[in-house]
Amino acid sequence: VNVGHGQDMADISEFTVEAWIKTSKGGTIFSRFKKAFLYVDSSDNLAKFGIDNETQVVSSFTAVNDGSWRHVAGVLVDGLHQHPDTTGIGGTCTNAAASGTHLDMYVDGVWEDCAPTAFPVDIDCSDCVNTICRHLGTVVPGPDRIYNGVVDEVRLWKEARSPEQIKKWMRTEISGTDWDTADPGMLNIIGYWKFNEGKGAVATDSSGYGHTGTKLKCDDPDTCNVAGQEKSTPWTGGWVDGYSFLY
Repeated sequence: VNVGHGQDMADISEFTVEAWIKTSKGGTIFSRFKKAFLYVDSSDNLAKFGIDNETQVVSSFTAVNDGSWRHVAGVLVDGLHQHPDTTGIGGTCTNAAASGTHLDMYVDGVWEDCAPTAFPVDIDCSDCVNTICRHLGTVVPGPDRIYNGVVDEVRLWKEARSPEQIKKWMRTEISGTDWDTADPGMLNIIGYWKFNEGKGAVATDSSGYGHTGTKLKCDDPDTCNVAGQEKSTPWTGGWVDGYSFLY
């Protein structure tokens, strides 16, 4: 899904991307070119969140390509941030409160690990070519480009969502008066794709920022994981209640 460039990620120091996924393979779930991206690594089946052209990446410890619905979230934190566990599962985080800038990874609402990072980080992607900078389901360069699976409830926030917020809202479709507690004033949500449209190539953005996406499909499966070679056209299938999933 091409959701354009947008200027809503300029000059922000904290960021959260979260989604429900169902895959037995993997690939890129969200990308801001290679400035910020969430993906499932097909080499080890783990969810990963990275920034700055993969120089800084945090990984889950739980494999998420088991063909079941899993919730994954990556968080960029600037400053002190309390984790729900005292030691995590291992890796680079060994205490509950990570001070300074770092990346967090959650699976099914549970914090799994974090990795230290450094600012400034340019996730605005101001050097991207034309307007195809932000995607759901692909990233322009690198491995695991094309996501192979199902995705739902993709949310982008210009804040570091807390463990409590992620766990509380991951199973709730946010709308109406829910916004009052999920994001008072709708000040921090910058992209929200519910994928409730049914058939058609439109992916509606419910964040209020108007980043309507265009659903695309790769016409040549042999080249869709090779940068610059895929031939994509608008996708006219859809997920409609009571009907088969149509390609």
